[in-house]
Amino acid sequence: SNEAGQGAGSAAAAAASCNHPVEQGLLQACSVFVDPIVICSITAFSIIVTGMYNVGSPDGTFLVENLPGVDAGAPYMQYALESILPFGAVVLALLLTVFAFTSLLNYYIQAETAFVYLTWKMNKNLQKTCLIAMRVFYAFCVFLGSIWPAQRIWNLSDIAGGLLTWSHLVLILIICKPALTALRDYDAQRKAGVENPTFLPAKLG
Repeated sequence: SNEAGQGAGSAAAAAASCNHPVEQGLLQACSVFVDPIVICSITAFSIIVTGMYNVGSPDGTFLVENLPGVDAGAPYMQYALESILPFGAVVLALLLTVFAFTSLLNYYIQAETAFVYLTWKMNKNLQKTCLIAMRVFYAFCVFLGSIWPAQRIWNLSDIAGGLLTWSHLVLILIICKPALTALRDYDAQRKAGVENPTFLPAKLG
């Protein structure tokens, strides 16, 4: 859902099968609400209600230190779950493992799809060699992510996410007019009583 918010979710949304692109666009907009407002709020309330958190001050000391020696992030939720369920940490570890694995697959599929699209005119042997090099580089990055400190990973992720978001803001300005045209077409069909609006690109120019 935060991928939809920063614009990267459009790659996954573009692969969806639907009668009208506005349907998928509305779903993406809804997902931006569901995760940050619903899921993240449940996570935050779970941590606050159980008291499993630390609050640092600018001088490096703690205003609240309920979990001495514990870094912020997933461990807060781990301890919150453990305080309620004896096997809470195991459940969270399994969920994080599945989430991380499926995210890695998703990112790789998007990267390979984009690469093949951008290089479809390239010599096939050269394209295949570059694709193998990209796979090796991707696996190397996954390895680095498993041994580097979490704070370094988050810092790199924030920088990359910020660059991605700013570049997508430019793209939003470019596609704003055709997107609004598609939205008006969708609304007009719904108002006309069409139960499943269809998208005709030629009709909309």
